[in-house]
Amino acid sequence: MELAERAMKSMDNLSVPAAVQGVLALSRKLTSTLYTFTSSVSSAPRIATDVLNETENFTAIFEQLQKLLLRQTTIRHDRAAMIGVYELIMMLSGSVMAFTKLNVELEGLDIDDLDLAKWTHKESALLENIEKLAVPKTCLNLMLKILRW
Repeated sequence: MELAERAMKSMDNLSVPAAVQGVLALSRKLTSTLYTFTSSVSSAPRIATDVLNETENFTAIFEQLQKLLLRQTTIRHDRAAMIGVYELIMMLSGSVMAFTKLNVELEGLDIDDLDLAKWTHKESALLENIEKLAVPKTCLNLMLKILRW
């Protein structure tokens, strides 16, 4: 089964608002944990800061999406037709999958205790997850700009 088909089927069971809320809750949790770690450990690995920055950026985008869904912000309805539902679902599915994998990788690390060997071992997996977040982040950001432009 093609990735797109699997994503569409997975979104059948996971509504758009639930996906946004789930990613937002997870990104806030990761951001809080990573912020505490990077601010309290002077020699925190650079990858921890990189993951923190990406989760903060993603949290901001999902907060904007949540405001749209809750109708707390206005959109240009004439521009909404430019955004395909399929594309939105694909980006949300990609976000859910990437954040879930990122969370799994970070759970394997002891954030309270600086173990550079563990961070070094997980660095490539964490970088891969950050890269997987780049496409949904960019696309969702562009979608938001289209809706507000």
